[in-house]
Amino acid sequence: MKRISAVLAGIGLSVVIGMPVFAAAPVNTSAAFFSWLSSQGSLSDAQRGDARKAYALITEGTTSGIEMRATPRVPLSTTFAQTDLTDSSDATNIELLSESMDAVQKCNELRAGEGKSPYSISSTLMAIGEINANYGDTDWSWHTETFSTGENLAWGQHDVNEAFYDWFDEEKPTQGGHYRNIVYDYSVTGFGMTAHRTYAQEFDYDYPGISVSSYKNYLESYQNTYREVHLLYNAASDNYFYLYDENVIQQLVAAGFEDRGVCFATPAASSAPVYQMANKDARHYYSVNEEEAKELSENGWTVEGVAFYSASPQDGIPVYCAFNGEKGEYLYTTSRAEADSFVAAGLTDGGIAFYALPYNR
Repeated sequence: MKRISAVLAGIGLSVVIGMPVFAAAPVNTSAAFFSWLSSQGSLSDAQRGDARKAYALITEGTTSGIEMRATPRVPLSTTFAQTDLTDSSDATNIELLSESMDAVQKCNELRAGEGKSPYSISSTLMAIGEINANYGDTDWSWHTETFSTGENLAWGQHDVNEAFYDWFDEEKPTQGGHYRNIVYDYSVTGFGMTAHRTYAQEFDYDYPGISVSSYKNYLESYQNTYREVHLLYNAASDNYFYLYDENVIQQLVAAGFEDRGVCFATPAASSAPVYQMANKDARHYYSVNEEEAKELSENGWTVEGVAFYSASPQDGIPVYCAFNGEKGEYLYTTSRAEADSFVAAGLTDGGIAFYALPYNR
């Protein structure tokens, strides 16, 4: 069987559909979303520019065009240092970003009850909220005062509803500062939360905004540009399966497979389909080489179709293959260390099978 790394060297893969070429961050982070958002023609120049500012801020700590405090309590270098795009508990995690949008919706419901119009979302303020929430995980003493925004912070609450209860319900009788931030006439907001339940909501006037419903739609559209491929394992048959379709995953789990979570992410489409093949023992092999798929089909393998798509070598990360000759099983991983451990345990190095997108697990 041909080494896939050699095959890939001769294939010209196109840029991943829907993904901006400069988004090197894991696809399931706000940074990658901001990058994608900045290329959407349906947005205004100002809104795209706001997304570019958010991307530069959250990836590099760049503050061009962002209002900063002249005398911050915590300097930007210290505040920003707590943001880690590779940490799944970081406020930049895309699932936490989605929850943050729900928090803004909650804020707008409270405003509506006070006869106020809804806040729209600024990407820059979302990035500021994420940075301040991440820093808040390490320092519960006070606001950083790094950025020139209005801000509500909360630590240790059970959930965001409890945070809003403290900010809004508890302070409404005395017109406290957190309550006033929620009901005052700012025009835009942003929200960051960590997996440790630190919350930071930012308020301002000067950044362009997008309605909450539209922002949610953009996030959904962005998430449809990639696929989260799960590793499924059946202990009874000692069989591995790699797939992204949630319905099929649920069917296999019901049939006795163990869902071991997301193994890697791939683009929703590209010029390099990854074919899924199975031998007579239902062992699965994945290849971007169509000729190899045809060759295997002539030798008793079943070509089950396109499993997912490969990213390009320029934009992706290698997915390594290792072959267990004793079991006839192929294993795939984006971890070079794990691939090396497979080889050290006696498996055959299959080289680079295809390319995945950077993903934070």
